[in-house]
Amino acid sequence: MVDAINEPSYSSAGAWRLGRPSGSPYEKEHWHQWLRKKYNDDLSALRRSWRRTDAEISSFAECELPDKTLFEREYNRTYGDYPVYTSVNDFFAFARESFNQWLDGIYHAVKDIAPDMIFM
Repeated sequence: MVDAINEPSYSSAGAWRLGRPSGSPYEKEHWHQWLRKKYNDDLSALRRSWRRTDAEISSFAECELPDKTLFEREYNRTYGDYPVYTSVNDFFAFARESFNQWLDGIYHAVKDIAPDMIFM
């Protein structure tokens, strides 16, 4: 039996239980690819969603990973004086998908070697 992981997590930045960006070049590259896919290469759609201007984001490569201070706020509020932190919501979706892809890779590596192995 293989117990792949019992505490799903994302991040190597010392905050693995919280799912925060690590800021690695690999993560940034995949973040930009993920955003392109999510927004169908439509930078205007991303800007509308993130409530940013052309001057603030002129390319997908300029889309920074969310700053750690954004995670300390009530990012899910959509009224009053609270801006919408869509970039944080996008990061959480990106982290979940990245984790699932990583786990899927482990699953297939195990099953290629031992097809009858129980994988949990």
